[in-house]
Amino acid sequence: NIGCGTWPRAGLQGFVPTQNRGSTLPSPQGKGTLQINRMEKKRHPVQRAPSRLYHVDRSNPRQDKYRGPTTCIGPEFVVRAANPPRIIHIGDIKPVLRRKLVVILLNGQKVEITCDPSSTTAAQIFEVIVESEGISENFTLGLAMLVSGDFVFLPPEVRLHKMAPSGWGNSSQKHHPYYSFTLYLKVKFFLTPLRGFRCWSWKHLLYLQLRRCLLERQLRCETKDMMLLAGLALQAEFGDFNVEEHGCGDYFLLEHYLPEGMWREGESVVTRELQSLHRERQGLDPGRAEEMFV
Repeated sequence: NIGCGTWPRAGLQGFVPTQNRGSTLPSPQGKGTLQINRMEKKRHPVQRAPSRLYHVDRSNPRQDKYRGPTTCIGPEFVVRAANPPRIIHIGDIKPVLRRKLVVILLNGQKVEITCDPSSTTAAQIFEVIVESEGISENFTLGLAMLVSGDFVFLPPEVRLHKMAPSGWGNSSQKHHPYYSFTLYLKVKFFLTPLRGFRCWSWKHLLYLQLRRCLLERQLRCETKDMMLLAGLALQAEFGDFNVEEHGCGDYFLLEHYLPEGMWREGESVVTRELQSLHRERQGLDPGRAEEMFV
């Protein structure tokens, strides 16, 4: 399991990186540096077990000011992580040269891509992903890989075999068995006034990334503020609290709304507090709740 993301500084005035701490790593070509941030190690990663009410809601799609045409009930990065991967093939490649990599999107969906690692660049993978997902406002996004617990953004021009694990891009499978290679779609930076982005889907991607960051303690937040944010997340992901639907038992899992360690003692008390915070947001548009969260 992965963290929600650590990002490089944008290096542009008016843009805000999603975290301030950073370190540098030489690029593969030795030109320039990549700015990365140190990620705190989690003793236990976010669990994948869904709650009884988590699902993709296609029965009553909404297309209002805030919400997209398809929504999830519950944390989307948990719901969609259980889906089978989407398959994409790049080019007509000889079988001996084919390699598979997996790109994990911010909503948890996996995309399996077959390509030639010796000729395919990070920019080509990125273009295929944003086109297949229909992400129009994508200049703030990038592809990252995990290096010793840190997310490092790939330079667009770098070829995959230069960044992949040793053996993954080797054409000789007799001595080099299959090696997995995973990339992650991440937000690198964002504009301070969110109204500068009219696309709801981009705001939603930023919301998903920040949700995971807070859960895995990559962003610091006081306990009181964390509880308030969890209440907003519940309103964004479940809509208005409904006694008949939500009041008959636990409808969410604490590990999907609060970082580990905040609820190990008094779990039932914390659950009731979050339910109360959720009820206080009655009538708030779920999409607006996402904006307030960000």
